[in-house]
Amino acid sequence: MKKRLQSIVLIPLTVILIYVCCSRNNPPVAPEMPAGVDSGAINVPFDFSSWTIDPDNDDIAIRFSWGDGSFSEWSDFLPSGSTVTFTHSFADTGIFLIKALAKDGADTSNYWSNPHPVKIGITHDYPYRVVAIIPVGNNPYGIVVLPDNYYAYVTNSGDNSVSVLSTWDHTVMGTFPSGDNPGNIAALPNDRYVYIAGNNAVMVMRTSDNAIVDTIPVPGASCLAPLPNGEFIYVVCYSNIAVIRTSDNTVVKVIDNIEGMDFGITVLPNGNYAYVTNDFFETVEVIQCSEDTIIKTIEVGKVPWGIAALPNSEYVYAADLSGLTVIRTSDNTIVDTISAYGFHSSVAALPDGKYVYTTNYWSNSVLVIRTSDNAIVDTITVGEWPVNIAVMPNGKYVFVANEYDNTVSVIGN
Repeated sequence: MKKRLQSIVLIPLTVILIYVCCSRNNPPVAPEMPAGVDSGAINVPFDFSSWTIDPDNDDIAIRFSWGDGSFSEWSDFLPSGSTVTFTHSFADTGIFLIKALAKDGADTSNYWSNPHPVKIGITHDYPYRVVAIIPVGNNPYGIVVLPDNYYAYVTNSGDNSVSVLSTWDHTVMGTFPSGDNPGNIAALPNDRYVYIAGNNAVMVMRTSDNAIVDTIPVPGASCLAPLPNGEFIYVVCYSNIAVIRTSDNTVVKVIDNIEGMDFGITVLPNGNYAYVTNDFFETVEVIQCSEDTIIKTIEVGKVPWGIAALPNSEYVYAADLSGLTVIRTSDNTIVDTISAYGFHSSVAALPDGKYVYTTNYWSNSVLVIRTSDNAIVDTITVGEWPVNIAVMPNGKYVFVANEYDNTVSVIGN
């Protein structure tokens, strides 16, 4: 009888020992990227805030790294999910990366947060910070600013609509039906019409009343670009290019000796050539516009997508997963490559040609490239999944369509 009682007692003791040995403290989750100003002057105090949670619901403390070699003190221990704010001023000019770290009562930490870049004492001759965020429809995709500078048009692929934005007060003037699955969008130089690549068609919207006035059957329509005179529009259709005459919205020619899948297009401002990215064969195809004929194929980086020409027509910037390739248009030769890993889905140049902007879909940011030396001079955080970008013709603002969070970021000074 005594032996049986000993066995019974040993079982719960073993369970207790296993529980004690296996239970452990979990560190807090890495904090959210600090929130605060994007730019400012030296020796001016600025507030930065962050927060996180603890898996064990322990109280947590947070500290900041200011990116200038200094750190904040640890905050008091606060309930999980609380926001912590510290104030800091910077004694030098530069770009500083603000990060946050959390710990629990057992002094257990996890990882630093993603950095929040802050530009201190830096003057800019280009739009460099987000000055407005405009909510639009579901899954905004294509974006274009009319040549008159007054309105921007954004396609909402998730609800088959187009949002019309005021470029001056950054408000939505109205939302209008667009046809099925609207994607990329382009405007004619006369401001009267925008053309929208949709579900095996191109829809024509009249800007005076924002009504769809024509639908042109174009199988596989992906992206599009008008010639500078507005008489024709090139429509990229994955494995060919349709040429639409805008006077009667008729497909007058198909450039079909193309292999692979094309996704991006730009036409030189002088109207001589069009450049098309082919992500399957990792090339850029050069089209002579006067003949609607491919005259050269240029090998570039992996999965090229976004592409844009400088206003002087001398260079084209083609973006791919490894960065950007710079093509000199006089002889269609690669003259430079810019290292910048990411999915660069769109490229646009300022009207003075001094800077090129490219979206990085994966990092929710926009890179700014100085064209005089092709150096990356800035990285601007925008909304989630920035897919397309458009520059106002006067260069005052840059508009970015953020596909995931249903917004447009406005970059200005």
